[in-house]
Amino acid sequence: MYGVLQPGDKMPSVRSLATDLGINPNTVQKAYQDMEKDGIIYSASGRGSFICEDVKEKTLYTDETIENLSKAIYEVRLYGMKKTEVIEIVEQEYKKGVGYDTSK
Repeated sequence: MYGVLQPGDKMPSVRSLATDLGINPNTVQKAYQDMEKDGIIYSASGRGSFICEDVKEKTLYTDETIENLSKAIYEVRLYGMKKTEVIEIVEQEYKKGVGYDTSK
């Protein structure tokens, strides 16, 4: 997607991420709420969401993460995106790798 974020890094805005992924902002907002509830991110009023400093690597890959990804895939299928298009986007995002600058 955007590469690997490190503790303290700012998350992309809900609107920005939803636009980039072509999904409903409500889906992204729900994922952000779930990550905050799980202690992966925190919100700073007026500044955005950030990766928690003490987040454990194992918490980043959870059943909930897979569930959120499944919901996003369901949604893009619902709106008619082809599997080949989704795979192409995933491959492009993985190629960006670690340290990808989300501000561009």
